[in-house]
Amino acid sequence: MGRSFVPMKYYEDYSKLTMVYPDYPLIYQVMMHNEGLGLAADDLTHPFINSMNSLKAKCSKAPQYDFGLRCGKSLTRHIGALNRVGAAPADSVVTAFDANFSSMMTKEDKAVFDAVMAENFPGAKVCPMDSDFAAKFASAHPDASDFTKQRAQQIYSKSQIRHSLWVMGTESKIIEDVVGVLGGSCSVIEPEMDDLNTFYNINMKAEFLKGASCDCHWLIIKEKSDTIWAIAYELMNSVTDDNKKLNLSTNEIVPLPASMRIVLLATKTETMTPAMISRHGVINMTQ
Repeated sequence: MGRSFVPMKYYEDYSKLTMVYPDYPLIYQVMMHNEGLGLAADDLTHPFINSMNSLKAKCSKAPQYDFGLRCGKSLTRHIGALNRVGAAPADSVVTAFDANFSSMMTKEDKAVFDAVMAENFPGAKVCPMDSDFAAKFASAHPDASDFTKQRAQQIYSKSQIRHSLWVMGTESKIIEDVVGVLGGSCSVIEPEMDDLNTFYNINMKAEFLKGASCDCHWLIIKEKSDTIWAIAYELMNSVTDDNKKLNLSTNEIVPLPASMRIVLLATKTETMTPAMISRHGVINMTQ
């Protein structure tokens, strides 16, 4: 019924329904067990929850921050991936938190982050998921600054865990450089207000088909000067979440190829909804 008035005769039946607060410790414990951490999941659950709650309470309210279940799922997935290649359980958690949060944080919030990690996981250290990429990027771009190399590593690391990224910046060069090191292809699209039908039914479909035909393909969607890009991108929520499906106006459904990544290149956080933000791994190029 939306926001319309509900007749009183229905209250007797429906007012008794109550909402149950999610049991986050149990949810994250099960997620980590599913990722193969075994008994270590039981010991890591409470420090994990304490870290999430502390960061949410102590960090600034920057719009790119997300401490919800989508973030938690991405973290546990990253923790599992690290644990499966031999990283210690506590090191896996700290590394996943560092990869997820440090790349989007302000300098002040990064100090808060470091203190929270040290408090909840004393002695744990950050270990890169793929140290070979850093060497390959440095070899391909010897003149790149330390900041650029760090952000390139973070873009790569997040692309291994998430299929949709949000790079807070205006230039696509660093993304294209990352794809070049990976030996993949890259396309850049700017949605037009008067041609959204072409954007979805032709351009997006073509990119998905291109992604299915190669081992590595990245699509960069750049923001426009107006807010239409946000409206266009909001319609892609079924692609950027775990459904990974493009629903066209023709009723055709096109699955996202496993080899494809979607990158939103934008700085206007005020036009982005929490639903959009929570679906992306964020890398802040402005800090």
